[in-house]
Amino acid sequence: MKKPTNSKYSDDQVEFLSLNVNKYSLTELTKLFNSTFRTYKSDLAIKNTLYRNNIKRPKPAGISEDTLKAFFLANTNCTADELTRRYNKEFASNLCTASIRIKRRKYVEKVVEEEERTLAFTKYDESLNPHIKELISSNWGLLLSKQPAKKNAA
Repeated sequence: MKKPTNSKYSDDQVEFLSLNVNKYSLTELTKLFNSTFRTYKSDLAIKNTLYRNNIKRPKPAGISEDTLKAFFLANTNCTADELTRRYNKEFASNLCTASIRIKRRKYVEKVVEEEERTLAFTKYDESLNPHIKELISSNWGLLLSKQPAKKNAA
């Protein structure tokens, strides 16, 4: 059984699309197609033609976790919008700011949790006693231990 032919597109046009689908975005491909073949196809028409002819872009290779971790650690001081722009440029993707925030939270907060220890969760260390006693006996200790003066309402 023969595959039904599409009368709207010639074999040359379909071949042109398959050769250029990896080089250009959909909008750029549509403009190039229209200028080459002197047509007025829309982005949706080209997209549907690609689908009907089973012309697909190859999926990008996965990004390793080490690479993502290094990227997010190198860009910790960026705003979310700037980080999104850098990420999309670096990894040739088109993710939104919310997706980048989720990815950043996944890789950056793990490292922060590993590195930062708070006093609330550490065991009491008796070697601090001499330092605490020294602080209490100093002028700073006296200032810190004073009760704040109450102000009377006027």
